[in-house]
Amino acid sequence: MKRYKWLNLVLAAILVFVGVLGTALPVAAEEIACEPVCPACVTFTDLPDGVPIPIPLYQAGRPDKPILATAELTYSCSAQTLTVKVTPKPGWMLDLFDPSEVWVKVDGVKPPTTYSWGYTVTMVLPMTKGSHLVDIHVNVLSLFGGNWETAAAYCLCLRPSCPTSVELAGFKLTPLPDNGVLVGWETGNEIDNLGFNIRRGTTNVVEDAIVVNAEMIESQAFGSMVGMSYRYEDLTAIHGQKYWYWLEDIGADGFNGIHPMGWIRVDLPPVNVSIEPTSGDFKTWTWHEFVVEFQDPDGWQDIKYADLRIGEKIIVRYRRTPLGVTRFLLWNPDTSKWASLAGDPLTRQNPYGYARVAGISQEGETLRITYQLKFKGPVMLGARLISLQAMDFPGMRVTSEMGSINIVR
Repeated sequence: MKRYKWLNLVLAAILVFVGVLGTALPVAAEEIACEPVCPACVTFTDLPDGVPIPIPLYQAGRPDKPILATAELTYSCSAQTLTVKVTPKPGWMLDLFDPSEVWVKVDGVKPPTTYSWGYTVTMVLPMTKGSHLVDIHVNVLSLFGGNWETAAAYCLCLRPSCPTSVELAGFKLTPLPDNGVLVGWETGNEIDNLGFNIRRGTTNVVEDAIVVNAEMIESQAFGSMVGMSYRYEDLTAIHGQKYWYWLEDIGADGFNGIHPMGWIRVDLPPVNVSIEPTSGDFKTWTWHEFVVEFQDPDGWQDIKYADLRIGEKIIVRYRRTPLGVTRFLLWNPDTSKWASLAGDPLTRQNPYGYARVAGISQEGETLRITYQLKFKGPVMLGARLISLQAMDFPGMRVTSEMGSINIVR
């Protein structure tokens, strides 16, 4: 029987993508650089838990020349084993005359392997979670005599995609009033979870992110199917900086999961500075001038809207869009709708009074607006609370009571 040995054959494989919304990407404690040791070494980004992945086998350096056998790879996250099943195509068989030529190496080493022989060969070998370089070597023999093939040194880079020890139910990033970011998250369960780290970066690259907590944040529900709520104040976040955050869960098995939490710009809230006047008697059907001032440490451009409120009947709003378009609006409490001030000067009325803009200045942190208001009688008679409210573009809102006026005939 004549042999034709084709050496240094390689694997070409389908790229496995397993994505479940909300499932964390696995991060190995030590990633292995999978440098190709043969011309067509294929990198798998993920090897799903318990899912058989078919692998066509090819001649060395010839992905257009498949050999007459296929392989199937299955990883078990719980057992931390890799099962390699090789099946010859019809008319061919594995070389059982020389079983020593059937083997698997992990990172260049042959681990203890359990074999099941027959028409197919199944090899079960230990393999930890993380990235590994795997070589598979088999011989294939023709049932009809004449030829056989040798398939040697198939290589691929595997990274088992195992369920993390935490099911994340939700998370939220909130700017703190003075500085920093409040990181909040809630878990659905914490099976085998020791605790958490919070990673923060100035780019959306988790490998460049730093751990901001000095010590691991311990799990409050270790081994539980019931989750918990957590809060952490990141006081090292710098005002004016944009950050990306990730939550890292620390598994008891040494396998960690990474959960992207999005990004946030560290911001300071606006300030309702002043209004003049804040007290006194104000006659109906007469124009009265009110000067209001708002500030934002991030610049007046960060103010999304600013309200002057006379009770709940007269609310006049300054509003700025992200594109820098400014409008003034008057609230109609009877219809629950806003209406734009129009004309020169900008003016609008509702059933309780009139509002017009007499002047506006914007400089540095300060937004200053001069309004003129006319109250209708008798619907506005009596004491009315004066308040200011402002919100910035990140969504931080402040409301301040500034005084009380008395509207008379």
